[in-house]
Amino acid sequence: MVNLKACLTTSEAARHLGVAERTLRLWVTTGRVEAIETRLGYLYPPAVIERLRRELEQKKGGER
Repeated sequence: MVNLKACLTTSEAARHLGVAERTLRLWVTTGRVEAIETRLGYLYPPAVIERLRRELEQKKGGER
């Protein structure tokens, strides 16, 4: 079970990842990112965002 109080909002998660909120919501709708949908928006478990952050860093490092 996920602790909802520990989850990040779309704004917080996007800032942590260095992407636009719109991009993050698109990734949710396309299935790239797992999120919990609430009546107020999406919540992102910290482990999911950390995994995605590592993936983005690896891709960024591979582009050099």
